[in-house]
Amino acid sequence: MTDAEKKRLVKAVVFTLLLAAAAVAALLLMKRLGGLIPCPIRKLTGLNCPGCGNTRAFAALMQGRFMDSLRLNYAYPAQYAYLFAVYLRGAKSYVRRGRVSLNPKHPVPEYVFLGLLLAWGVVRNIIGV
Repeated sequence: MTDAEKKRLVKAVVFTLLLAAAAVAALLLMKRLGGLIPCPIRKLTGLNCPGCGNTRAFAALMQGRFMDSLRLNYAYPAQYAYLFAVYLRGAKSYVRRGRVSLNPKHPVPEYVFLGLLLAWGVVRNIIGV
């Protein structure tokens, strides 16, 4: 690893830690204010979007309530695993090349995931989850 890559790796780690701190701070602020972020899709349509419940699920997860977290949105673990993978791909690109690239070499898995996510949005409204 070159010196430039080492410097970029340190920057990426610091950015990741700041991002995690911001997420925790946002949760604490929402808890203190007594409310969570309302879903604009649910407000407009009355239907649950594929991500409805993710904020509450994340808050439950941060409190160690794993099953409650899963019940709030069954697709939550897959969604955050996907976002984490995209984040890692961007960080890897930054460390290696000095620029963030989120474009995958093989986009088919991305399309499959997004298709499954949209299907989950439909299914969860049909079965009332």
